[in-house]
Amino acid sequence: MSKRLWVLGLTIGLLVSACSSDTTSSTTSSSLGVAPTTTATTVPPPSTTTTVASRCPSDFCVVYTIRPDAAWSDGEPVVAEDFVYTHSVMTGLLAPIDHVAALSDKTVLVVFEEVFGAWRSLFDYILPAHIEDPSVSGDALQVTAGPFVLDNWLTGESLTLRRNPNHGSEGDVDEVTFVFQESVRSAVRALDRNEIDVLSLKPLDWLVADVARMDDVVYETGPGAFWEHIDFNLDDPLLSQRWVREAIATAVPRDSIMDATVRTVDPESNALAATVWMSNASPYEPHFMISSDPEAAEKILTDRFCVKGDDGIYSCQGRRMSFVFAYAIGDPYRAEVFEIVSGALSDIGIELLELSLTPSELFSTDTFFAGPDVWQMMNFSWKASEEPSLANGIYLCDGDTPSGFGSLNVTRYCDEEVDALIANANSTPDDVERAALYNDMDSIYLGDLASIPLYQKPEFLAWSSALAGPVLNMSSSSDLWNLESWVGKQTIVISIEEEPVSLDPRTAPSRSESLVRSALFGGAFSARPDLTYEFDLIESTELILGEGP
Repeated sequence: MSKRLWVLGLTIGLLVSACSSDTTSSTTSSSLGVAPTTTATTVPPPSTTTTVASRCPSDFCVVYTIRPDAAWSDGEPVVAEDFVYTHSVMTGLLAPIDHVAALSDKTVLVVFEEVFGAWRSLFDYILPAHIEDPSVSGDALQVTAGPFVLDNWLTGESLTLRRNPNHGSEGDVDEVTFVFQESVRSAVRALDRNEIDVLSLKPLDWLVADVARMDDVVYETGPGAFWEHIDFNLDDPLLSQRWVREAIATAVPRDSIMDATVRTVDPESNALAATVWMSNASPYEPHFMISSDPEAAEKILTDRFCVKGDDGIYSCQGRRMSFVFAYAIGDPYRAEVFEIVSGALSDIGIELLELSLTPSELFSTDTFFAGPDVWQMMNFSWKASEEPSLANGIYLCDGDTPSGFGSLNVTRYCDEEVDALIANANSTPDDVERAALYNDMDSIYLGDLASIPLYQKPEFLAWSSALAGPVLNMSSSSDLWNLESWVGKQTIVISIEEEPVSLDPRTAPSRSESLVRSALFGGAFSARPDLTYEFDLIESTELILGEGP
């Protein structure tokens, strides 16, 4: 998904992510890798906060202090004017910012239109002001502030980067060549023959098994950014009642689903119990507290005076307990999920009617945002991010969907307290306080059983044992987030799924483009595997809570 496309990309990016047919998982799994060496970046301490209205012509400002040694690959220093320039050409991606001003060569004042809690997520790419058009995929891209610079791009064959001598990071890798795989199996064979050094793919059970048998290859599986869930359409008269959703949720055997799906790839996967923070994020707290118990699930129905018919299906409040369950074909696990869930619900007297559609059919506006006359339950995935506000539209009462709910709210869920907590989080700049607000919100949302979280789809990274340093990173910084610190080889070859179309940071990247861009571009912060931020081109920040104009 695009990196923080605040204006146009939020709805489109998440819906495209929902159409993904990647694989599956949750909790951290076994890692055979070596911990990364330290680089020039450091984990930022809490930002200094002041309340000096005269220094901030708005309600909220941030002062960035650029690292004294931060430099472009042509030797020019990274200066405040680079931030000013980046804002001028990427305004649509930095929409919450009113303006940017240079206080000195190495000090930047960023003035926000309002208090903006997600301020760390901005300026993930900085562009050089001294280059006429630094964002094109040509000679101008020779100048970057990331750990590497573009060396050669042979269309249809390979793309090569060389180390940026002015980046200041330490590591052995001087040259990286990306090759575009013909197929997953050909890439796996190339890894086995030592023709490539690194393989980053969506995992399949056979792929992990094949790589596990290889000599001199290390691999890691772990929870990724795409997470599966089952949503209820709350406009349905029965599903609008929490006790009905509780009966269904209590009958769903999430552990059996894990065994039949993602644990075939990552045996240590655990069921996901949140919707805001993923299990590998430092603020993660479990909020889905229901365990599978078929007897208890059926008792919920009988306690509500539901009557079982001759076909074994209950009727409640005069209506047969039968629901349309929609999902997109193409994902290797969703048909299996339907079979498991429908079987478990049938055992307690609830019928599911299968509605399997192509992704384009399911995620069309008329179907995805439809009422209960089209579907009552749906299984699909969202894409998580280090920035939780990207998914606010899932929960909000009001928005621009055809039904009038939040921009991504297909469940038609509405709770004023949830809306208030999100609004409060959006205007809270302190990371710890903001995480707590989102956890409070998620606790209410999952306490209402608007959705059943299932699992995170697993990610997979394999590399030559001659290398030390690779670590999975589900954030949009990609698995090459610390490439500059890898040790053991000076020249490496990495297989990626497809050739990049563009390296322009103003466009939404594909998976392969994210891998390449993360090695080229520097930003104010970068995201770590636990979805916290670390300093990149800056060394400190100061938050200023002003009194407005």
